[in-house]
Amino acid sequence: MKVGQIFRVGDKVVYPNHGVAVVDQISSQPNGFLAEQYYNLTIQSSGLKVMVPCRNAEVVGLRCVAGKEEIEDIFVYLGDAQQPVIAEWRDRYREYCEKMKTGSLTEAAQVLKSLLVQGKSKPLGERDAKLLERTRHLLRNEIALGMGWHEAEVEMRLTEAVRKGSLEFPEVVAEE
Repeated sequence: MKVGQIFRVGDKVVYPNHGVAVVDQISSQPNGFLAEQYYNLTIQSSGLKVMVPCRNAEVVGLRCVAGKEEIEDIFVYLGDAQQPVIAEWRDRYREYCEKMKTGSLTEAAQVLKSLLVQGKSKPLGERDAKLLERTRHLLRNEIALGMGWHEAEVEMRLTEAVRKGSLEFPEVVAEE
């Protein structure tokens, strides 16, 4: 988000770790002696309602949906040579969570790729598998909106991109 950027009702924005949201309204709530303005958001994938103080939007990481150039860079990055995996599970998971909290599409792609590299040598644990699917979902939703594509097309392009990097998405096992 650019400094001083103001969102309007109806804008589609990205809320870190939750994905694409719509600004439903801008409300005013009393805060001590002053009234504070809030962005009232609805997360598209879950229907979750969130209120973000307008003055804290940048700190929270609320931002516009990525543009075509950034999205194309993501596909190039996913198709490039592999990256090393942090060996210690705690350190790796902490880093992944920190990257996801930023709300950055680029950092989400780094988490996705790192998990795919890790999954190439041995099956992912339950936490890592869930994080991989959540990250994939967040990327798919934002890319679909940013490029004006259907999610099926985004999924196909993500699969093609990771294959160029000699990676592949694991089979999703349906829960019983």
